[in-house]
Amino acid sequence: MPLEPSAIKGSHHLIETRPLEHAAMITIRSILVVDDEEILLRTLRRLLTWAGFLPHVAHNGEEAYALSRELTFDLIICDIQIPGTGGFEIIQTIREDCLLRRKPSSPVLFTTGSILKSHEDAVKTYPDAFLLQKPFGAYELLACIRHEIPQAVAASSSLR
Repeated sequence: MPLEPSAIKGSHHLIETRPLEHAAMITIRSILVVDDEEILLRTLRRLLTWAGFLPHVAHNGEEAYALSRELTFDLIICDIQIPGTGGFEIIQTIREDCLLRRKPSSPVLFTTGSILKSHEDAVKTYPDAFLLQKPFGAYELLACIRHEIPQAVAASSSLR
């Protein structure tokens, strides 16, 4: 019987999850963070480093493409509203490149200041994408990275 996605809604976030059913958990270590806000990038780099992750930051699509071509990431955190090339286009380009190079694609945690219905619909087109509303706290982000995302990805991959 297929599992239905559920939504965990808090005052600051929405993340699509699926219950874990006897699936191997993924381990998230290396993370690409894509955002045009310098202060947020510095803060996330410090937080993720402190929490034991290996963060790499990109200010725009071009930097994200370059990093994704040379490194493999366990997770990509990407702002939806980046001037120039938006977050959805950045991730689509990275995933197309991964497919061409026979490299596994990474789960994605999209972030945005305001969650619109169009954002929710776009995120649902990816089998391993999640949505977190800004501003979010350190606890919310780390809970997503350490628990919700690995469980949801493991559960969805066990259904394939």
